[in-house]
Amino acid sequence: MKAELAHTQRHLAGLRLHMADGEVLTKYVFPFVDASWSVPFFVVDAMTYGPRLFRGSLELRSGALYATEPVAQLEPITTLPVSRLEEVVHFDPWWAFRGIGGIDRAWVDAVLASNIAGTFNHEGSVYKVHDLEFDAGLKILDGVVAKDPVFRPVTFRKGDLSLLGLRKPVGK
Repeated sequence: MKAELAHTQRHLAGLRLHMADGEVLTKYVFPFVDASWSVPFFVVDAMTYGPRLFRGSLELRSGALYATEPVAQLEPITTLPVSRLEEVVHFDPWWAFRGIGGIDRAWVDAVLASNIAGTFNHEGSVYKVHDLEFDAGLKILDGVVAKDPVFRPVTFRKGDLSLLGLRKPVGK
């Protein structure tokens, strides 16, 4: 029996991205999620290109990512307006963007502010975000997996949390 692939943020690291006209080795792929728990775009941290914006669809199968679009669809991340980053969140437990160079600091700060890694309060308890679970097409966030103070996992579903409420100012 074949094990089902996990469609989680922690599994979107070190994968090959097969595109219509080429292959890209990724360090990380970050789905950015809006208030409706949908993924409007991804940031693909590619080995040869650095971080790139991808507005297409990705599919995770057999330990790799697949897209029908050409490599040219991996746009410079700065083509996304900084203000758009105020409307989304992502989960980067590695804080990969802290050390990014060659990109406008306002853009980097906006990405860091959208990272929901860390703790949050919910109904009188403190939780720490552990992972994000996505649907098979990586277009819908199915759950926010968090751990309570004694490391018991709790999965929050749409309606349980305000994703944008999990954002923190940079440096907090």
